[in-house]
Amino acid sequence: MRSLLSNIKRRQLIKFLGAVAALAPFTGRLHAQEATTDAEGEYEVLVRMLQLLFPHADIDITVYPDMAQHVVDVAARDEKSRSMLGTGLRKLDSDAGGKWLQLSEQEQTAALEMINDTPAFEFVRVNALEYLYRDPRGWKVVGYEGSALQYGGYVNRGFNDIDWLPGF
Repeated sequence: MRSLLSNIKRRQLIKFLGAVAALAPFTGRLHAQEATTDAEGEYEVLVRMLQLLFPHADIDITVYPDMAQHVVDVAARDEKSRSMLGTGLRKLDSDAGGKWLQLSEQEQTAALEMINDTPAFEFVRVNALEYLYRDPRGWKVVGYEGSALQYGGYVNRGFNDIDWLPGF
């Protein structure tokens, strides 16, 4: 009888550990956003910053929050990036008296120009750029139709179409 009870406890333990292991990947994303942005509006500052850095009129507006989340996720991978991003966003907002989001577009742009040589700005720009042009919603902005492989390749689909280059 004693071995039966120990088997039941072992099974319960295995089930519990399996459930914990299954949930582990989801907790990292939540922790990443918490660790890099805070309740003072850093995430909103980041989204607005991205809208000003990549002002494409024809882009789906939902790209910007997704792009911001990508930047946050990349920053969460190491403490230095996480700290740099958080500090950079707080500095941008604090330099405007904590009201960067309330500034006019011209004033926000001028504030961004003041920090465009900082590591935090470059980190945001590079990671957002990579995400934007990797996302199919961003492809429309640059006229990229996606992989030609699914259509049989480029040979019969624009390989020799160079009408966009002057002189050809």
